Amino acid sequence: MQKNLNQIIAFLLVVMVSVLFIPTTTVYAASAKDITYTTKSGKEVDFSKSDFNNVCKSLNDEKLDYVKFSLPSSSKGRLYYDYDDDKKKVDKDDKYYYSESRSISDVTFVPKNDYSGTVTIDYTGRDVKKKEFKGSVKVTVGSDGSDGKIKYSVDPDDTVNLKKADFNNYCNYKNLKKLDYMFF
Repeated sequence: MQKNLNQIIAFLLVVMVSVLFIPTTTVYAASAKDITYTTKSGKEVDFSKSDFNNVCKSLNDEKLDYVKFSLPSSSKGRLYYDYDDDKKKVDKDDKYYYSESRSISDVTFVPKNDYSGTVTIDYTGRDVKKKEFKGSVKVTVGSDGSDGKIKYSVDPDDTVNLKKADFNNYCNYKNLKKLDYMFF
């Protein structure tokens, strides 16, 4: 009887160790890797190529090659390329690159003057090894001020990097000036 009990316990321990320590593949939902920006109605937001590269590295463990954007509803705003000069509207088939010309950093979202709320702009990215991933840009557009919150999503037991662009965008939103410094 004792021998059978020891065999059962040994078997259960082997199963438990196997379940706990065998590497598994985790599929992340794109919503856990949102890129967030904050602005006022009618005030443009420039995208940061490093934000997209960080998502790519997090999901694919590779450097970003390019992204393609789904277009937001025109009642909420528009995406532009080279907004300061040409104001060329982004097309859903256009590719915007991390390391080449037609940079993601030259993509700008301009909300409608009368819109407030959150605009979600989905995108598909591809890393340098041609593996695709999906994500979302969430732009919170306020009409009369913001609650002062910059929000990040993170998986349990993971880390999050605070982005200077988020704090600078908020400073621009509240003060119409670039951020000089901050403390916590």
